Amino acid sequence: MAFFDFLGGPPIDRFAKAIIDQARRRDPSIGLRYDKGEATIFRTDGEGFTYLGRTFGEYAKSDREEQARIIDDTAATLTGQNEVSGDIDFETAKPRLRPTIKNLTHVLNEPASWKDPANASAIRPLSGPLGIVPVVDFPRSMRIVIASHLQEWGVNLDQVIDIAIENLRAESPCKFVREDGGFYVSDYGDFFDASRILLPHLFEQLSLKGDPVVIAIVRNGLVVAGSDDPSALAAMAAFAEAAVDNEPRAIAYAPIVVRHGQWTPWVHDPITHPEFERLRIKQRLFDSSVQKDSLSERLKAENIELPVADLLVHEHDRRPYLFAQVKQASWVPRIDVICTAGPEGEGMIPRHWEDVEAVAGPFAELPNAYPPLYRIEDLDDDQLRRLRADFTCPAGFEGFEAEGGIVNLTALRR
Repeated sequence: MAFFDFLGGPPIDRFAKAIIDQARRRDPSIGLRYDKGEATIFRTDGEGFTYLGRTFGEYAKSDREEQARIIDDTAATLTGQNEVSGDIDFETAKPRLRPTIKNLTHVLNEPASWKDPANASAIRPLSGPLGIVPVVDFPRSMRIVIASHLQEWGVNLDQVIDIAIENLRAESPCKFVREDGGFYVSDYGDFFDASRILLPHLFEQLSLKGDPVVIAIVRNGLVVAGSDDPSALAAMAAFAEAAVDNEPRAIAYAPIVVRHGQWTPWVHDPITHPEFERLRIKQRLFDSSVQKDSLSERLKAENIELPVADLLVHEHDRRPYLFAQVKQASWVPRIDVICTAGPEGEGMIPRHWEDVEAVAGPFAELPNAYPPLYRIEDLDDDQLRRLRADFTCPAGFEGFEAEGGIVNLTALRR
């Protein structure tokens, strides 16, 4: 599990502080922000960032004199006095382009995505919760390709991503280690491990039973198992769940599978693959938490006062269900069960999403929200009585209806 825990703990935070302090000595006016979760120092003017993973690995192995040089070089990069100085022309960028794999929720909920689209990360959805963000990769730093770069270079995002993938292909022999559980873990050590998901020919060189099912856990950690290998899939799911639970820089819980040359979400049977049902639920909780943390500023700026519903988990017969209590008009992501407040004195009414939508839909969608959010209004008494009379309570939720509240709640939060 070294790929997801080698950066953890205070040492990298102290390293980041030393770099920021040195950058401010070089340029007292510079604005910098350290994101612990991403292990990255960002310039607040959007002019660049430095991912510390690779640099910290070098720093940790060096003597004190070399460590001081690494801190100063990295600070120089941030202040534009080194390798990422000023604008980058396309010819300079081309050989340095690399693809990175990001969680769509992280990128599409950045403030720039709605405040300043020209400075928003350029991203193309891949499959499930994953997207591709190209970067210009320098020895000690990276610069995210943003929308304005594409306009300045006179190219589109697909062209840039194609070049980035080909550059990655040229430095990607098959380097995976087979674990005892029968699944494989990437072993590149260059912080583009997750990006090898874009090179499916690599998986053809592994002894997989069936199609490759892949989870991009973190940028330097990718796991893969065969779709027809239940024991390897179960072992991989358990490994991935523990890894993402404990990794502040995690990308995703959810697996995707390549079939006929195309990546698609891995669709599992929740009965035969309960471990993947847990990952599905955790991915939804993960994404919803990230979105909710960043959405409040946007909703306030747009004078939208409607609350975003909290997501909860209820487990029945070892299967988790995602639900929300909707007691007033709210924004709600797509979930398994909606628990509405019944007519006064009649308790809760838990029903499947599709059932509530049949009575009160179609639900309006919040523009430019990811994951999608839907406006669920207060249901009137006639709608509530129809919901109770015409649709059955989901299995395992009978106690909610009988007792008028939340019972037997299972916490699967990250």
